Amino acid sequence: MKNLFLSLICFFGLISANKAQLTIDSLSTYQSISNDTVPLGSNLIFSANIVYIDTTPFTGTVYLLCGIDSSGGLISVDTVGSLFVTNATLNDSIIIFANDTVLQQNGYRIGGNIVVVWPIANGLLTLDTFSALIYVTPLLTSINENKVLHNQFSIYPNPTHNFITIKNSSPNKTVKHVRIFGIDGSLQYQSNYTSNIDITNFSTGIYFLELELDSNEVLTYKILKK
Repeated sequence: MKNLFLSLICFFGLISANKAQLTIDSLSTYQSISNDTVPLGSNLIFSANIVYIDTTPFTGTVYLLCGIDSSGGLISVDTVGSLFVTNATLNDSIIIFANDTVLQQNGYRIGGNIVVVWPIANGLLTLDTFSALIYVTPLLTSINENKVLHNQFSIYPNPTHNFITIKNSSPNKTVKHVRIFGIDGSLQYQSNYTSNIDITNFSTGIYFLELELDSNEVLTYKILKK
């Protein structure tokens, strides 16, 4: 598979001397990730929603750290956001905004199947963790060229209960191979090009359809099976 699955691991820390308790609201944090499919070199922007669950008021800095892990192992743990909190009390919400570049050379790594680990930063006490699967597509052409080419192919209906149709409106490109991957990177379907694909027996969820063109370019589309 020429595209990448990376695990974005976010965790929250306090200086070890602090004993306050924080927990992440995973649902709202995941919903804040506007795109789970991003091109290489783009920005991943989201907000982490953290809930204070201690009865003792807390004043101090909460750190948001992110690590990237693949089958090659943990590459880095970087602080991507922090917030100084004054007199937080039980059930108070804390929102930390994060903006990080996908696949910076010193922060991300290309890998295969994911092995998730829970890293601990030096000098910080890990309080809670959050993991999201981010699908990264390679830039085989310039961004504008790739977008134009991408729009010349249509996948419908989407969402679908059973069949999907691939429509090629490109004047000079043909499809060689079609593959469908699960959100965990597992190959669910592959064949030479056919315009209609039956996914009736697929489980409900998100899948990624990959079109390999005769020019060896690869286009990826997210599909939802109901």
